[in-house]
Amino acid sequence: MSYRIPKFEDRLRGVDALPDNARLMDFWRWAFSDLCEDYLKGIFAEWMVGVLLGLPMDEKHRPGFGNYDLVHPNGLRLEVKATACWQSWKILDQEGKVRSVPKKPATPLNQIRFNVPMTRETDSDLSVGPIYKADVYVFCFHTETDLSRWDALDLTQWEFYFLHREVLESLRVRSISLARIRQLCPAMTASSTSINKLKNARPALRSNEVLDAPRNSSYTWAVTERKLPDDPVAFIRECLRGGRILWTYHVNMRLGQRFIARETIIAAAESYEIVEAYPDDKYFPSYLLIGATGRGRVPCAVRG
Repeated sequence: MSYRIPKFEDRLRGVDALPDNARLMDFWRWAFSDLCEDYLKGIFAEWMVGVLLGLPMDEKHRPGFGNYDLVHPNGLRLEVKATACWQSWKILDQEGKVRSVPKKPATPLNQIRFNVPMTRETDSDLSVGPIYKADVYVFCFHTETDLSRWDALDLTQWEFYFLHREVLESLRVRSISLARIRQLCPAMTASSTSINKLKNARPALRSNEVLDAPRNSSYTWAVTERKLPDDPVAFIRECLRGGRILWTYHVNMRLGQRFIARETIIAAAESYEIVEAYPDDKYFPSYLLIGATGRGRVPCAVRG
C-alpha cells in the first residue's frame, strides 16, 4: 500500500486560477498559528520536547492515535502534557480578533492542572483495562502571565517536569495539579542539563512483565552514577517528611496482602534501623529497615 503525506510547499490543484496562498503551509498558518489555543499548545509541546531531546522531528509525522507521543531511540516512550496561564478563548472574540479586555483573567497557579487519564492501548484486547501507557510523562508549563510578552516560541517562558509512570500508578490519578508535580519533581528549563536525564533513562517494566524474559532484555534503567547518602536513615526520614516517596505497584500489592497500612510504615520512621544495606543492588541502592510502632515492629525495604 502506498500513501503520501503532503509536503509544506504542496498546493491545492484541480481547478484554474487559484490564489498564491493556496499552499499547505498557508493552511497551517491559517489553522495552527495560535499557539495559545489549548489543543494546539499540547501538539506544539510534543514537537518542542522532541526538538529539545534531539529527536529527528523533521523525519517524522505526528499520528493522532498513538499510545504515546514520542519514542526516544533508546526505547523510552514519552507522553507530553502542556498547559498555560492563558488560553485563546479568554483573549480572542468569535472573529478571532483580540479583545480590548480579556474575557477572564489568567489562570492562577493554584488552579493549574494536567490531565493524565488511564486509557486502553490502541488495538489492545478489550479485556485489558486502562493503563498509563508511556514510560515517562513530560509536563510543560508556560509561565508567562503578561499578555504583551506571551510567546510560546520563547523557551525561557516554559518550565518542564517529568514523572515516571510508576509515580502516577502509585497516585492513581486522572489529573494532577502543578503544585503536586512541583513536590515530586524539580522544575527544569529548556537549557537545563537535568532534561538530559530523559535521554539516559530506559523503559520501565509493566507490572505484569518479567525482567529476565528475553523479550524484555532491553528494559533496564541506565544508572550512570550511584550517590550514597552519608546517613541513609536520616535521608529516608527527610524524604518521608517531604513527601518524596514512591509506592510502587509491587509495594502496594504486598501491603494489601499483609494488611499493613502506609501510615504504619510512615509512623515508624523515627525508629528505623538498617538491617541490611545493598549499595550495589540492581537499578538503585536499597536498604532493608525495621521500625517499631504501637502494634509491634514493622520491616520495610527502601530502594534508591
